[in-house]
Amino acid sequence: MPREVSAFFEHAPPAPAEVLEAPVCRAVEVLKARACAVSGTRENAAIPGALVLTPALEFEHALTLADLARLDAKTDATRLSGRLIVVWSGLGGLSDEGLLDAKAEGAASDAPAGDRGIGCTVDAPAGMAGVPLRVSVGAAEEADPPEGGWVEAHAWPIALDEEGAPAKVLRIWTPERAQADPALARCVQALADHAAAVECAVTAIGERLRLPSKYGDVLRHAARLHDAGKAAERWQDAFAAPRQGRPYAKTAARRVDQARLDGYRHEFGSLAEATRDPALSDLPDHLCDLALHLIAAHHGRARPVIETNGAPLMPSTAEELARETTLRLARLQQRWGPWGLAWWEALLRCADAAASAALEKG
Repeated sequence: MPREVSAFFEHAPPAPAEVLEAPVCRAVEVLKARACAVSGTRENAAIPGALVLTPALEFEHALTLADLARLDAKTDATRLSGRLIVVWSGLGGLSDEGLLDAKAEGAASDAPAGDRGIGCTVDAPAGMAGVPLRVSVGAAEEADPPEGGWVEAHAWPIALDEEGAPAKVLRIWTPERAQADPALARCVQALADHAAAVECAVTAIGERLRLPSKYGDVLRHAARLHDAGKAAERWQDAFAAPRQGRPYAKTAARRVDQARLDGYRHEFGSLAEATRDPALSDLPDHLCDLALHLIAAHHGRARPVIETNGAPLMPSTAEELARETTLRLARLQQRWGPWGLAWWEALLRCADAAASAALEKG
């Protein structure tokens, strides 16, 4: 069972639309309240209510409704901190707005998780916007995709017939070309080429906005270094980059090897490289701060914390770099305000998206 669960999430990682980040103490309180509300009978109490995964999406343990009902906000919050908790949709706990609500019953109306259940016994619905895969359960010989343009990414037998052959199979389908991770593309792109394309795009944006030259320099430095962390062997191997010509910023892999990635965020690796870049260190302190923040936050992290998993750094060095990232955000928000800083972040993200879109169009 643990191996199958880990394999499932390796092939079907949660989409952003399926993830809620919340204070662990509050999450524990809501899970406990909902488990108490739905586990009225002894049979119900034995139903698995949640799966606990590591940051690398590997199975750690399962929690029945009885286990959830016994959670303690003080003692269990530490144990569950930093973990991904995959919750049975029937448990409830989410409002229609997708926020924690101990009184909410059933799945939230906008929650796509209802399409993704492990162990479902009927064909799952077609999927929802923002979820880049579909899950179906059917006979072993039924391998037709849900519609054109979808391909089978993986399959597991979940029921056997009298002769021990698979009777029902759980299948994961992914779009033939649309991929869940922006680093997966139709064709590969060298890291240096991608950085140059983003630098060109952000320069054009800065010129159209008539930004002062000093801010144009900040954006160019951030664009040049924003994906430097992808050069790490861990990232290249996880994204199945070709051995010849490494490092790559985009690969044509079908999926990401989450176990090999082990939670590593390339933005954190890029940040570590940028702190050692001589051209960036020559900038005035407040401009260097802005460039470093744009690098760390270009995929939405570093507001205010950034993950240090898997970084090729000493743990003490990684912790200090992450701590300084949080303090840097505070300094920059005092200088620019929260919306002003978000505007700067958007410029680099738009340039990155434009460069990636141009690659997809050939």
